[in-house]
Amino acid sequence: MISLKITDSTDEAAVGELLVGHNELIFGRREGTILIDDPGLQNIHARLVVSENNELTISPASPGASIAVGGRLINDPLSLEKESIFQMARTSVQVIDFQFSLSPGGRVDASKFIPGSSERRILDIIEEESQE
Repeated sequence: MISLKITDSTDEAAVGELLVGHNELIFGRREGTILIDDPGLQNIHARLVVSENNELTISPASPGASIAVGGRLINDPLSLEKESIFQMARTSVQVIDFQFSLSPGGRVDASKFIPGSSERRILDIIEEESQE
């Protein structure tokens, strides 16, 4: 489970809080778990993973994908803590909470979304996954 808050983005529809029932998230402009229409993002941009040891790491998911944590660009996986903020192009994301989950096939839980968040995009993801 990963809880995040997208605090700023060129994609206003992506701004908001979300709770995802996966141990791994992929951010991208065209592919991934969380899609953000930020022209500076790669099609597949960043990977967030919660390990069995309850450690959260972020890493670039494709060559040329820039990620900054604490104002420092990263090229290798980096551990994040609760309240950490990372930036991908012109999108800022804050880590709210995370915990390793044993449940297979985790889904985005749209019932836990804060009003005004990117519920429509997340509901589209749920619909796409159910059709697979």
